[in-house]
Amino acid sequence: MKTLIVGDLHINERSISEIDEIFEKDILSIESDRIIQLGDFFDKNTPTPLELKFSSELVLKLKKHYKEVIILSGTGSHDLLRGTSVIEHLESLGVKVIKGDYNEDNLLFGHWMTNESKFEYGTAKHTVTELKKYKNVFLGHQHNPQIIDDHIYHIGSIRHVNFNEVDDIKHIVLLEDDRLFFIQLKHCIPMKDVTDVTQLEQIDTRTKVRVIFNSFEDYKKNASYVNKVGKKFFLFKLKMNFEQSKILVNASKKLDPTEINKNNIIQSYIDKIEDKEVQRLLKEQFDENI
Repeated sequence: MKTLIVGDLHINERSISEIDEIFEKDILSIESDRIIQLGDFFDKNTPTPLELKFSSELVLKLKKHYKEVIILSGTGSHDLLRGTSVIEHLESLGVKVIKGDYNEDNLLFGHWMTNESKFEYGTAKHTVTELKKYKNVFLGHQHNPQIIDDHIYHIGSIRHVNFNEVDDIKHIVLLEDDRLFFIQLKHCIPMKDVTDVTQLEQIDTRTKVRVIFNSFEDYKKNASYVNKVGKKFFLFKLKMNFEQSKILVNASKKLDPTEINKNNIIQSYIDKIEDKEVQRLLKEQFDENI
């Protein structure tokens, strides 16, 4: 028995072409009896018509390649809507949808954190000690791959979803009897952090890019440029890696004391910037970080 184990997909409209390419070029060519997907099939619990259409088409492809298709219901805002899983409709296509954990032959498949997961942050469902009784444990939910113990694994998402995954190598797992094979996914769109804006011209447009500014002066000087260049990339984000406090203090000196609050200070400062594009970008970033 060969089992292919695949992590979080997070299907959204932007990711459809990437996910389709990953399956077509990296996954569907792998010989296996069945495939198990570990949850967070959709990115949101209100999938759009286009996302629903793609999900159905993808499932039908999986059905042609594998004798059995199992999909775990994820958690929270990615899957549940008023207590109902948004992937239940896939059962009508012949897929086995599992609500909660899937336990078979002392193998456990789940969608949650352990107490030693890298991004657990107080949300652990089980301790590693509790999981020792299983031959192997395969987990979704955490996008970063992690070998927690010699038999407990976060498989990781099949694509770069968030920028805390910049250095991740994405892979899936083939389980053949008692042997594990980690198979690298070669067609995910790469993700890069950039601290020097001059590097942007050398980066392939098929990249998810985040520019990190370590000073406000650097940001103000380059905001218009990065906004223009950033439009060519598959995904483009900015991160303000500097303190807002000095900007707020300087701006507050020009306000009436009765009007001083954080939002007024920020808006007053932004209003004085002549470059309208810089104004817009700065407002967006402060709104995102407040």
